[in-house]
Amino acid sequence: MATKGQKRKDKDRIVLKAGESQRPNGTHDYRWTGKDGKHHAVYAKTLEELREKEAQIENDAFSGLKAEARCVTINEMFDLWCQVKRGLKDNTFENYKYMYNLFVRPNFGKKRIYDLKKSDVKRFYNHLVDERNVQASTVDTIHTVLHQVLQMAVDDRYIANNPSDGVLKELKQSHVFKTEKRRGLTKPEQELLLNYLRTHPTYNHWYPIFAVMIGTGLRSREEVQEAAKVHSGRRNRHRAHHFEWYPRLLRARSAGWQDPARHHQSAPQTHDGHRVLRYADFRCPPRRG
Repeated sequence: MATKGQKRKDKDRIVLKAGESQRPNGTHDYRWTGKDGKHHAVYAKTLEELREKEAQIENDAFSGLKAEARCVTINEMFDLWCQVKRGLKDNTFENYKYMYNLFVRPNFGKKRIYDLKKSDVKRFYNHLVDERNVQASTVDTIHTVLHQVLQMAVDDRYIANNPSDGVLKELKQSHVFKTEKRRGLTKPEQELLLNYLRTHPTYNHWYPIFAVMIGTGLRSREEVQEAAKVHSGRRNRHRAHHFEWYPRLLRARSAGWQDPARHHQSAPQTHDGHRVLRYADFRCPPRRG
């Protein structure tokens, strides 16, 4: 131990700077107090490695980055994002959380924000597409969430730039995603489908579902509530649909969640979703068999 007036040295007789020390096992550490008054420390096997970390800490402080950024994970930043995020429909927000918890949280989300590189995000997206066969629309949703989470980390001075910038565009350029153009069924095709379902001994229980959707223009989520009433003839008047019903994460258990599935009422996401459906003009023919 150095006495007053003497310089501190490690076992190799190298003079230690302020905040540096050598531990009994031969490793080194550097301790300092940040602008927030909190104490921080970093560790290294050698003094040379430690001083490289010290230089990076000084550079981060000069750039205005927070010292605690070295300890914050993507998952922790996502949890913070969930607390402050506003302006999303409930079903959209629940879908974002479901996608994140299913694909990001188990592994990639455990990475520390500070160490995250653009190549890490690229590798993660390639893994989803090439190894897990995730569809382009799903990757798009995951990117939407992850990009916002990392952008919040930039805004809060945890990192200097967003490592997910431009990654999705590069992914779409390097992978040929096949997308089929959707078209509506023609009248003869509708009749052919309904006649097949109505007369088939195995699939005829699906007939009321498709008959109501084709006959009224109901969306599947809306029909969950209304189909039974329409089929029984109890709903024969105009009905203004200003809501959607959806099951809350029916597959939540696969992501390790404990919340039970339940229904939730919310307004349509777009102006076109607000419409009036004429039940009086539709009668569901009886199915056969």
